[in-house]
Amino acid sequence: MRRILFILLIASSVVMGGVSTQARENRGDERTTYLWMRWGNLDGPINHLNRMVGHVRWQLTRYHPDSSVRRDFAQIRREVDQVNVRFRSGHYDRRQMKQGIDRLHGRLHQLEERLHVRATDYYPWR
Repeated sequence: MRRILFILLIASSVVMGGVSTQARENRGDERTTYLWMRWGNLDGPINHLNRMVGHVRWQLTRYHPDSSVRRDFAQIRREVDQVNVRFRSGHYDRRQMKQGIDRLHGRLHQLEERLHVRATDYYPWR
């Protein structure tokens, strides 16, 4: 009789542990989905812009541009820094911020074209 009770106790603890683990996994999925679907989230575009800046910086070291391209990149870099500061502060108009990010995307792409970057070295623009 003790053996049967012991086996039932072990079986029930395994089943309850599985249910608890399943509940934790579901809760994590819902939170992740919520974060990705949140309206007004500019984390992705800001991340993308910062990766683009790093990629164009790498291209500047590889393609050896003239001084005007370097000056333009320095100006764009300062503007990207300002966008990052505004974003971190949380005090911004989402639409204006998105327009500014898109404008900076375009300017970085123009720099790539001025550098005559090989097609395989272009940054994947979305």
